[in-house]
Amino acid sequence: MDTLQKTTQRVYAIRSSQNRYRETVYDYNEILRRFDMYLEETANTRIKFTLVNQLTGEVRNSDMEYLHRWTETYKNRTLARLYKLEEWYKSNPVDITFFTFTTHQRNFKRLENQYEFLKFNFQRVRDVMRKMKGKFDYFWVIEPHETGFMHLHMMTFCTWTDEQKESILDIWENKYGAGLKEAQNIQDIPVMRVDYIRTYLFKYLGKTFDPENYKKNLHLFHAVAWYMTRRDTNYTGIRFFGCSRALSFVMKLDTVDGSDDWVCESVQIGDYESYRLPDEDRKLYIPTVPI
Repeated sequence: MDTLQKTTQRVYAIRSSQNRYRETVYDYNEILRRFDMYLEETANTRIKFTLVNQLTGEVRNSDMEYLHRWTETYKNRTLARLYKLEEWYKSNPVDITFFTFTTHQRNFKRLENQYEFLKFNFQRVRDVMRKMKGKFDYFWVIEPHETGFMHLHMMTFCTWTDEQKESILDIWENKYGAGLKEAQNIQDIPVMRVDYIRTYLFKYLGKTFDPENYKKNLHLFHAVAWYMTRRDTNYTGIRFFGCSRALSFVMKLDTVDGSDDWVCESVQIGDYESYRLPDEDRKLYIPTVPI
């Protein structure tokens, strides 16, 4: 029995916390196959750009790898963002509260439905938290499991009263019906215990981005996450991590000096024919393109 068959069979028998089994309905063989093909086809694909300097008219040709979230480059850039977050925290040390949001795993015929359910309810409870606290900084990351299901960790750079914590859990369980209180977790982390925030967060991100997991333990999760981004589905995609607006600026990667002077005129992906960008899109320069 090959790895694909073993992975697919695992989703048919998903062990619950009570050590009972329940079955999913959907057969993910085809999605697993398409995901593997996508990784294989993009592994050696390059994207070629024609760049034009708006000041001098100089034309340059540049290229870069076909970048997506399963490439080593993407993983390294995510780590670089976390380094920036760590440097920010060193200058702004505060006590932290760590939330874990978990949904029930019943009545989901497809794993995509659990992802959408978790995402939808997290967005709602985050809005409730904003009403309680006002603006606050936070970072969140999903943690997948071999079963294909996932939960979400949220690190807030502020503290919450016991009443606020209880209200958040009560809303999650009783108002949204998302999951039992006992399955959630809230942990206060004093500033003196937060040594390396990057390491703390990458413990979860690393599990997601480990290339060894793409075709092994988390093969199913990655295949479903990839499928949800396809244009031929009704899903809105799934992000692996996110943060507050203020922290998105903190974690923004540095751009090449002078890159604002250049615009992208045309693009060619792999062996496909190059296409010329409409005038209104040429100023949408991609900072990661080497000049």
